[in-house]
Amino acid sequence: ELADRAAVCIDNARLYQGARNTAVTLQRSLLPDLPPQQAGLEVASRYRPAGTTIEVGGDWFDVIPLTEDKTALVVGDVMGSGISAATTMGRLRTATTTLADLNLPPTEVLHHLDKITADLEQYATCAYTVYDPHRTLCHIAVAGHLPPVLMRAGEPPELLDLPTGAPLGVGGVAFEVT
Repeated sequence: ELADRAAVCIDNARLYQGARNTAVTLQRSLLPDLPPQQAGLEVASRYRPAGTTIEVGGDWFDVIPLTEDKTALVVGDVMGSGISAATTMGRLRTATTTLADLNLPPTEVLHHLDKITADLEQYATCAYTVYDPHRTLCHIAVAGHLPPVLMRAGEPPELLDLPTGAPLGVGGVAFEVT
């Protein structure tokens, strides 16, 4: 009986590892490799999951070229972990890219993402920024996400004090732009 239980435990561990590997592969394949270079903007990225045991979640980021040399900078996180969070992240990332192509203001992008997320019966956080290098302006709207950190050459990092808004998926909440 002990050998049978040990065999079941080993099989369960293999199944878990297989599902985890699948989820990691899915999540990593949905994230951009290198951010594209944009006018007046230097972008770098590094993805490090918060936990060491559960590496798979719904975290995403993107750098999206817009018209008139503008750039959308997006960071988001689907609540939860595993394949479900990774697939929802992929859907929201695709929706974000599609909405960005319409040149909508950040608040409208978050409004549409909120409706999409509610239909998926999930919650997510997101910070959506549009940077205009010609006017050196950023317009930022945040849906429950941690505020961005501003990095200026020769100065310490600055955590921006922004209205956070409700997470995506709550529904019917207005978002503010700063």
